[in-house]
Amino acid sequence: MPNPITAIFPLAAPQDTDLSVASENASTSLTASASSNDSTLTVASTAGFNVPCVLALDNELVLAVTAPLSTQFAGVIRGFAGTVASTHTNNTEVDALYTAYHHNVVAAELEAIGGWLFQSSMSGLRNNQNLMAWSEAFERWGTLNGVSIVQTNAQGPDGLTTARVLQDGTTLGFQGLSAAVASPTAGLRYIWSIYAKAYTGGPLVVLGQNIQGDTTRCAWFDLNAGAVLTVGSNAQATIVPVVPGWYRLLVIAPGTSVSSTNMEVGIAATDGVVSYTPTGKQVALWGAMATVGNLGAPLPYVKTQGVIANSTIASVLVSDEGDLL
Repeated sequence: MPNPITAIFPLAAPQDTDLSVASENASTSLTASASSNDSTLTVASTAGFNVPCVLALDNELVLAVTAPLSTQFAGVIRGFAGTVASTHTNNTEVDALYTAYHHNVVAAELEAIGGWLFQSSMSGLRNNQNLMAWSEAFERWGTLNGVSIVQTNAQGPDGLTTARVLQDGTTLGFQGLSAAVASPTAGLRYIWSIYAKAYTGGPLVVLGQNIQGDTTRCAWFDLNAGAVLTVGSNAQATIVPVVPGWYRLLVIAPGTSVSSTNMEVGIAATDGVVSYTPTGKQVALWGAMATVGNLGAPLPYVKTQGVIANSTIASVLVSDEGDLL
């Protein structure tokens, strides 16, 4: 059975609020009853409780995430780890509990960190794979929805004139590109990435899997602000500056089915909205990549020209902060 916890790393460094902290033999009791929707628990004493921690009250688990007062846990998360929030009477025992959640969350982070180290250049074992047959020649992608490619020799983030400029069309709808990945497998976690730069019209970009059919596995990005906007409920996303004006956009989401595991990228006018009436917006694209990974680090880009490619020695781009991409 797979781990039910999704790791925070490498999109962020896990904190105590993500991992939780164990407390040794800490126990107290309620001094006032608590309904199923109360977010504050009043107790005899919070001494000995290390927060964030998991509290056990009858058959319910509660996550305490903020520093408690001497006799109160405020802002708690009720019905934690699959339990049901319920009513508890005065004098109910409240115990600090070490649960399967503590093990699973640490295991998820260790797996993510281990995967990142294995895939990184530090291990000497890195084998990067791009499952997109055409990573730069977007005119060869399977479907152009409304958009047209108005320039095929724009300067890319690598300094070469290999980027394409995409312009929205004339009809209301999704304005973007779609292509299938090689040998798609339902249930695998895919990392979708592309390099993008705003050209005209202040466009947003939406990237992900089968965007037109399921917006839970995609994310919207603001290329002017260099920011992640709305992220689908089944996805995680990050944006990384590369060279002035260019960003690498990354979305991580599980594949749904073989028939719908397509990489899609489109121009957007409004955060969270797939379709719009075109107004002449343009965006430059370069370096599309799809790979299977369990929240590993953003992989060095692998160029493809008609077939999927593997590379153990990939050229690496460097962000403004000096981060390897």
